[in-house]
Parts: sequence; structure tokens; C-alpha cells
Amino acid sequence: MAFVGRSERLTLIRADCLAALVNAMRAHAHDPPVIERCSFALSTIAAGELECKRACVLADVPEVVIGAMLTYYRRGNMQNKGLVVLASITAGDADCRLRVVEAGGVGAVCAAMEEHGSHAEVQHNGSGCLHNLIR
Repeated sequence: MAFVGRSERLTLIRADCLAALVNAMRAHAHDPPVIERCSFALSTIAAGELECKRACVLADVPEVVIGAMLTYYRRGNMQNKGLVVLASITAGDADCRLRVVEAGGVGAVCAAMEEHGSHAEVQHNGSGCLHNLIR
């Protein structure tokens, strides 16, 4: 996989890729492969600098990701991808963390961790997200 750096993430944001991904997740809410691919792309953008995390918040990424997690709560890989996105966003500033909380993120994270207790990645990423929320 090619390295995605700051300039590439900002190019994606400027090209309105966040809106395209969020719209795809909304339009194809009942198509797990689309949701998983979009979540993977969102996690790459959200992993960036604070401005990337803020752009994700402004594009309603927490709400759409949490919605997908609640819809597909039995799918461990789906939960993990959502947790990676939320953990990245919550590594941002207080406004980013607050938006995830207000969107129902705490409940979604805890539900994913409870449902997938033997899935190490879900536990790792869920714990990371909760850690970010309480710091």
C-alpha cells in the first residue's frame, strides 16, 4: 500500500472526498462491502493531522460511521473499521471528541467491544477510542 501523507489527505479533503464517502455510506447503507470500503478510506483521512480530523467532523463522519456500526453490530470487521475511524477522530481536539460523544460514540464503542470480546483488534481500537475520550 502506498504511503498517504499530509498533502495527499488534504488533496482528498479539498476534492470533497469526505462528502462523497459519507454520501456513499448513506446511499448504500444496506451494502456492507460499500460501508467497509468507505470506512477504510475514511480511516486513512481521519488518521491525519488535526485539520483532517476536524474536516471529518464537519462532514458528519462520526454520525454516519456510528450509524453503520449500530446497523452491523454483529460484523466484527465492520466494527473494527468503524472503531479505527472513531479512534482517529477522537485523537483530535476537544471539539472532535465531543462530536463523537454527542453522536452516540461511547455506546457504539462499548457495544462493539462487548459483542466482539474475542476480536483482538476490536478490543485494541475500542480501548484506544475510549482512552482518547477520557483524556
